Amino acid sequence: MLIKSLHLKNILSFKDTRLDLQPLNVLIGANGSGKSNLIDVIAMLQAVPVDLPAFFRRSGPTGDWKWKGGDSEAPDVRVSAIQADIHNPERPDMPLRYDLLIDASDNSLKVESEWLLDLSPDTGQSRPYFFRGASGDGRAMPSEEAVAIAELTGEGIRTQLSADTIDSAQSVFSAMRHPFIFPVLSQTADRLSAIKTYRSWNVGRNSAVRSPQPTDGVVSFPEEDFNNLALVVNDLRERQGLGPTMDKYLERFYETYQSLHTPIYGNTVSLTVREAGLSRPLPAPRLSDGTIRFIALLAILCHPEPPPLICIEEPEIAMHPDSLGLIAELMRKASERTQIIVTTHSPQFVDLFSDEPDTVIVCERDRHPADGTQFNRLSREKLGDWLVDYTLGDAWMRGALGGVR
Repeated sequence: MLIKSLHLKNILSFKDTRLDLQPLNVLIGANGSGKSNLIDVIAMLQAVPVDLPAFFRRSGPTGDWKWKGGDSEAPDVRVSAIQADIHNPERPDMPLRYDLLIDASDNSLKVESEWLLDLSPDTGQSRPYFFRGASGDGRAMPSEEAVAIAELTGEGIRTQLSADTIDSAQSVFSAMRHPFIFPVLSQTADRLSAIKTYRSWNVGRNSAVRSPQPTDGVVSFPEEDFNNLALVVNDLRERQGLGPTMDKYLERFYETYQSLHTPIYGNTVSLTVREAGLSRPLPAPRLSDGTIRFIALLAILCHPEPPPLICIEEPEIAMHPDSLGLIAELMRKASERTQIIVTTHSPQFVDLFSDEPDTVIVCERDRHPADGTQFNRLSREKLGDWLVDYTLGDAWMRGALGGVR
């Protein structure tokens, strides 16, 4: 797992919300309940080590991210806060805590304070890897260990990074990325920036996924607009030996499937599928939306080296209900290698988790609008007799779980 828990305050639809996460998390709830807002927050964490202002330029006015409930100009509402407890691969028993406070009250972005700590289970005390904003003048202080390493290696480092060294709208992560002097910061920044979110799913006739793609593109993992999907599929099948695995899933996905190909012509690669009864393979522009989406899900969920966290919105779109079991199976297997957060409006998809209801999180805002979005993870004990007579999706549609109009 990458993120063990989140605490969100005064941001988007979250007034004061906590959420514990597992390897696989399925979010349900009515439209407008805050599911996509959670993915927005995670996308923001992805941008923190790279370029936070650029993220907000792409995502709309900064002021739109501020909690709008109650007195939005009150001092305790002016600053938005994200606290993330992050898995530490070097010390699984000692998670990292990242705190970020931003002021977006006037449509301009300012990082008010920022901390990265480790949480010791032995002493209950925390040790900072860096802290910023405690002095009130925008300075950032690296840990004593980082300073000692710098002195030992002769690298030389300021014991404090002044406000004019770090842009007030940028994260310290973007300024302190030396992998030897700041190993924990560097590793955490790399893992956050590697997060992938799949949301728009543009597979229309003129989308990048249907066009021939450059062979010199990113091959490590599908980009979020799938402009390199053919290249990644080619690598998975030819170099990593996953062709038989992908074929078996595609054979189960639809009966006429015979084989998947990634022909290379000059400096481009494309997707084609051979189907029974046809004399020539179908090129990507002629494949159904559901077929394209399923091939993309295979490339994401079968990948042997996935990013530490993958968010997928509404994987059921354009899919026949019979194929949802394959997607749930793929997600369960992938969650053994990475952390997954998925949103859905499909009771048929939710049905597939009836044997493990604690995978499902109900997202609600309507019951207590003044409190903003709240999350409720299901449990078999709380559901009681509902799962005796109903599937999980049926119980949801009957109002037993919440998350409905």
